Amino acid sequence: MNITKKKTATGTASGKIILIGEHAAVYGHPAIAIPCTAVQTHVNISPAKNGLYLYCDLYEGLIDDMPELLTGLKTIINATLYYLNQEHTPLHIRIESSIPSERGMGSSAAVSCAIVRSLCQYFNKSITTKELIHLVQIAEKVVHGNPSGLDATIISTETPLFFEKGKPFKKISINTTGYLVIADTGLTGQTKQAIEKVATLKKVAPKTHTSIMTTLSNMTHRVTHYLATNQLHALGQTMTHAHHALQKLGVSHPLLDQLVSLSLEHGALGAKLTGGGLGGCMIALAKTKQDADALRCILLSKGAKQAFVQPL
Repeated sequence: MNITKKKTATGTASGKIILIGEHAAVYGHPAIAIPCTAVQTHVNISPAKNGLYLYCDLYEGLIDDMPELLTGLKTIINATLYYLNQEHTPLHIRIESSIPSERGMGSSAAVSCAIVRSLCQYFNKSITTKELIHLVQIAEKVVHGNPSGLDATIISTETPLFFEKGKPFKKISINTTGYLVIADTGLTGQTKQAIEKVATLKKVAPKTHTSIMTTLSNMTHRVTHYLATNQLHALGQTMTHAHHALQKLGVSHPLLDQLVSLSLEHGALGAKLTGGGLGGCMIALAKTKQDADALRCILLSKGAKQAFVQPL
């Protein structure tokens, strides 16, 4: 006989954005990622009389009957229940998320992180950050094949990170007063195709490729200093220069360029695409919350499908 527990639990996780260094990171250069607290995933756990059920935008029903598309979700749920020694406990698992999927904002890792946190809370089990990252990374490998671990780490720790391929992630200090506007083109990011375009450029124009990568690397190092010393104008200028470099790599998109230009025309200190490119999202830097809110409204009126504001 199944015993229904009379309680619920909720777990939450934020998204992430690449501030600078995307694509250069593939070639061993540094990049900076920060938590995106403007968008979040919430997972609620409640008791069931029998069975294990999932409720989300893409599926409602028994977890055993989930489509292959959601194998990552099934993996993180089963792995966490195994970790908790609760594989046969009947539960309802409800997922709500404002993080746009396939935009390079860590949607899959955030869902996994929120699931682990909610289940651990439900069963009154404390979990270390290391264990949390490990569990999230299990699902990330199912979803992405060979992920760097960046999404699992930054979303689990909620800490800005400086990262280079093959090296440990480094926490960085952010001591700025600015605000970011994150705007979604409504187009899914095409990371694989973008990476292939950059690889092709390396083959046909190696000197150009090397020059752009070196430029992006130098920018990333400078941004670390600007973040620590509240140099907003220098940070904004560098963001815009980074966007121009990414355009030269061929990974931007007319909608991204349009939103970047609009941001600069309406007072943004800087703007660039974020993530893999060829769609997805862009970010703009504003000096104040009022400026950021005004810019958000402008971008929404000019084609952005969604837009969010958060302190930098």
